Amino acid sequence: MGRLSNEKAILIKRLVNLELGYFLEHDRYVSEDGQVDITKIATDLGFDVYSLDLSKEKVKGLMYVNKKRGRESRFIAVHDEHSIQSKRFIIAHELGHYFLEKGKNESEYISAAKYTDNQSAEDENELAADYFAGYSLIPDHKFNELMESLKKQCNGGDVNIERKIEAVSNTFNVSSRVARLYIEVREGTAA
Repeated sequence: MGRLSNEKAILIKRLVNLELGYFLEHDRYVSEDGQVDITKIATDLGFDVYSLDLSKEKVKGLMYVNKKRGRESRFIAVHDEHSIQSKRFIIAHELGHYFLEKGKNESEYISAAKYTDNQSAEDENELAADYFAGYSLIPDHKFNELMESLKKQCNGGDVNIERKIEAVSNTFNVSSRVARLYIEVREGTAA
């Protein structure tokens, strides 16, 4: 999988803080154990969120925004056969496209997460939406609490990357790929 430069990753993190910071700091959207209710965030941002059979469309999920007739209607749909973890990521990914493309003056916008072997390996827009999703699903304050807890478990010593990835993945219900990217950018070790 491709990676964004640290500079671009940091800019995306700032965008998440700007657009979603309020949500990621409140108990209404983040459970005590750190799970982000991304569906509630999307709904409170004005999106209708659906879990549908998208097998005919051959997509994992999609976002549709229509700004015609003086009002904006928008929805996100995820394929109903995906795991909760995947659905959460797809919703956050599509929100990423929305905020990354927000300045476009198109009256209609569609984003679709397609099934491909190397979906985001070369496409910087897809990578940016992936990073946005990861940052949206891992609140900073909860991540910091988790890292402190891991350090205490190791008597103040270093915690290896694999243990961090497992802990972040399990705590925030994200894939190990997302956990690794988040940790590497936070620690400045991204390749």
